[in-house]
Order: sequence, then C-alpha cells, then structure tokens
Amino acid sequence: MSNFKRYLREKGFSIIEILLVVMIVGFITSLVLLLPSSIGLVGDSKSTALAKDIASRQMESLRAKGYDNLLGLRGPATNISDSRVSQLQSGSATFTISDCPIDICTNNEQIVKAIVAVNWKEKNQTKTVSLSTLIAKGGLQ
Repeated sequence: MSNFKRYLREKGFSIIEILLVVMIVGFITSLVLLLPSSIGLVGDSKSTALAKDIASRQMESLRAKGYDNLLGLRGPATNISDSRVSQLQSGSATFTISDCPIDICTNNEQIVKAIVAVNWKEKNQTKTVSLSTLIAKGGLQ
C-alpha cells in the first residue's frame, strides 16, 4: 500500500517541466505569428530589387547613348519599354532628359541631366525608385 501512496504523491509535473512546455509553446506561437509578415517583406524586397534593376539598366543605356544623342530627347517624361515593368503591380517607368541645372552648370558646360523613375503599387501605397545623373559632352574628364 505504501508504494501506491508514493505513486499518487509523485504523480504530476515538476515546475521545470511546466516552464519548459510554456517556453516551447511560446516559441512556436511567435514563429506562427511572425511568418506572414516575413513572407510579405520578401515580396516587398523582390519588387524593390526589380525596380532598382530596371532603373539602373535604363540609366546605363542613357549614359551609353552619350550627350549628343540625348539632346534630342530633352522634354517631357518618356516611357521606358522594359518588359519587366509589367511584373510590378501597376508598374510604370519613365526617363526625363533636361538641361543642366543653373546652380550646377555655372559656366554653360555642355551637360544634360537624366532622371529615371520606376513607380509601382504595393499594399495600396505608391512606391518609387528614382535615379539621376549628369551626362557631359565627351564623358567624364
């Protein structure tokens, strides 16, 4: 009979076992709660990376054309024809060529300013990646 009484007294869980179970359940719960936001961030970064790549390649294309060929493109924004823009939700991409700002070109240097902008919607917010550079006649000197 004494063995049976000892069994009844020792039946149950120790405080360490209970704490361990609570910690494991808390860890699993936090993983489950953070997973959706982590997946969303991965999608956001893919869109941003794609937009940056589109803008960068277009800027390099404009630089390769050179100053003389860009003079005829001055004026309002021109749409960029890159098939990857359609991978961005409500995506659009433009470039603008304008004369060098007066505060930069104080001696009538032969320089144009190029701006490339890629826009898209993400979670009902408009996102933009914009690059700008100056392109001089004769290139870098």
